[in-house]
Amino acid sequence: MNEKRNELRRIMQMSILAFDTSWDVGVAGTLRGTSVVEKTSGRTPRAASEGLLPWIMDVTARSGWKPSDLDLIAVGRGPGSFTGTRIALSVAKGLAETLHVPLVSVSSVEAVALTRVQEAGRRVAVVMDARKSQVMVAVYRVVLLEGGLPGVETEVAPRLAAPDDVGAMLATCPGPEAACLVCGNGVERYPSMAGRLPPAATLVRPQEPVVDPSAVAALAIRRFLLDEADDPATLEPVYLRGY
Repeated sequence: MNEKRNELRRIMQMSILAFDTSWDVGVAGTLRGTSVVEKTSGRTPRAASEGLLPWIMDVTARSGWKPSDLDLIAVGRGPGSFTGTRIALSVAKGLAETLHVPLVSVSSVEAVALTRVQEAGRRVAVVMDARKSQVMVAVYRVVLLEGGLPGVETEVAPRLAAPDDVGAMLATCPGPEAACLVCGNGVERYPSMAGRLPPAATLVRPQEPVVDPSAVAALAIRRFLLDEADDPATLEPVYLRGY
């Protein structure tokens, strides 16, 4: 146990680059552990050269870091936008191989939940517009891990659903009155959904960007602590449907 605590302390001092472009608005940031040093965001680029790489160069420079100062690269692997997720993974793998630093991918949907809530025990439902008259929905419970590191436990894994079916799905979640926060742009895109949510569900206004680099870093640190770094040669994006 002491060895793991010491390892967590060491990791929390690492220089981390974290980014996610799985959603309409992407984000990139530099962090010392989970503490943001610099961050930037904008509309998710259609090509890495149009946004993501300049963002990375910008936040790294503003942090006073050189690329060679990075100790870990953390990236959202989806599910989310096909183009945005593919770009993020491509850039992350290229940087990891060029800089010879570990790469850890995380669920982009878990990062949305952890961005919204970091209070242990709270349930968060992420409902994102998936186009084609569908939403992507997932439900998580926030937990505190080693050293107070926030994380999530999955109650409903990400899946596609008709907007009007989300309320019934949330009502079947375990726990008192299916209480949860509902975040994401799905309810805003499909207003009829709001009237079908369980009484204990609390809607929170959509925010942009929906992911903060600190959430990506926290999830990545947890995987890194468990020796779950990714192999750039085999890492693939996660999608919920073929495009």
